[in-house]
Amino acid sequence: MVVKKGTELVKGSNRKSIVPVPKERTGDLALRVSRPPTVFQVIKENEIAHAAERLRKQNLKRSKAEYAEKREMFAHAKKGEWGPVFEWLESKEYQKINERDDHGKTLLMVAASEGNLKATADLMDKGAYSGLTDKYERSALIHALRNEHYEVARFLRGAGVKWESDLTTALRDGRVLLVKTMQTVLEISDGQVAAIEATLDPNRGPALSHRLEGLGEEADAQQELTVMFQSATIKESATSALEKGADNASALTGQKKPFTSFRGC
Repeated sequence: MVVKKGTELVKGSNRKSIVPVPKERTGDLALRVSRPPTVFQVIKENEIAHAAERLRKQNLKRSKAEYAEKREMFAHAKKGEWGPVFEWLESKEYQKINERDDHGKTLLMVAASEGNLKATADLMDKGAYSGLTDKYERSALIHALRNEHYEVARFLRGAGVKWESDLTTALRDGRVLLVKTMQTVLEISDGQVAAIEATLDPNRGPALSHRLEGLGEEADAQQELTVMFQSATIKESATSALEKGADNASALTGQKKPFTSFRGC
């Protein structure tokens, strides 16, 4: 039964009559009747909001399906089953060729880490980008070297893959064995390693001397003279300071002058 505003249903009588509500209760009844609509009611009543919500659900469903499909393709790649992978890439017009798995690895990194030279070459031919790194900062080149697939690493080097950033990361992290492997397999000279090492720490002695080799003997001689005269100047300054007094010597060496008590003077 519909109850009009300002009235209420009287209970306890055989005849269910509707009588006016007392004025002091009219406001309470109005609050109970006029509750704010829920979000779902608003979306259902509003056509634009309803269409937007339906589109959001469709996009969420599509993204879940694409994620499941991508995981399946990476599982095929890690098993060496590249046929379905390239069929999937072709159906997507190779726009998904640089997709990543949960660890940030691309299909090119998987092929390089598995030592599959043909898959690596085909991916490079279809436009796979070799400059990407996973969440551990490892590129496809590093994956090939770490798994001792040196033929794949040489192929990537010959295909124009840049190794400077990988060498910089290895030097920064102190990966000596990886640096030596890169030098041996990729034919990187000691001078190139020293040059990159100097960019990480310009004040390091060996890196600085290697960097100065290209400037000629005159630059080396000038460097030696500078170091020699700097040492002599520092020694002379210390001697003169000691002759002038303990205060100046303390100021030069950074040591505090011992405290002397003046009691009893």
